[in-house]
Amino acid sequence: MTLRTIEALGQALRLPASTIERYVDHARREPEDIAPRNASVLTGDTLAAIPDWYHFAILELTHLAEFQPDSRWIARVLDISVDEVNVALQRLIRLDLLDMAARDRWVDSAGDARVSLQSLPPETIDQRQAGSARLSASAARFVPVTYREQTSITIAVNSSSLPRAFEIVSRFRQQLTDLLMEGEPDDVYQIEIALFPVTTLKRERTDRTWDAQ
Repeated sequence: MTLRTIEALGQALRLPASTIERYVDHARREPEDIAPRNASVLTGDTLAAIPDWYHFAILELTHLAEFQPDSRWIARVLDISVDEVNVALQRLIRLDLLDMAARDRWVDSAGDARVSLQSLPPETIDQRQAGSARLSASAARFVPVTYREQTSITIAVNSSSLPRAFEIVSRFRQQLTDLLMEGEPDDVYQIEIALFPVTTLKRERTDRTWDAQ
């Protein structure tokens, strides 16, 4: 769609101006060449095509010694449908993220690529967040505490400490990843670390600059 069409549809749907601008900004971006095999960052264009969490879970399953290259086995261990697995496999192959080197050997071609959410369209971000929330809630209900660690803290903060806090989170995430990848993998986990405001104070202070960040 053209930028003018996006703006017209946004106004017709009575979307907030900031939301319309996010769609327009996404449409202005030049399509990026998708080459995750040699890339260190997965682009928003790639992620927009694979919004569901189980795409990456399938890639990680290929690293397990007990992995079975069978749609029914994957569907069972991820608790999703066989149809969802088959559609996901087609997408991963098309995007060159999965290589079926042989009938009994599948290779994760994404390697250690990082995920960049900077250029994701709003609806994809919503879908990914909703999927993560469902996974977290399901784990809290059905997974024994000996196999999970889930905490949430709401605290008053000094905003001047945020840059240092973000550095600590980034360093911790890398250290935790390195630790968990030691030895032979035998399961697939999801790591979620979040630090974000729950008030509108920053939005009120920064006014229009909030939506640009």
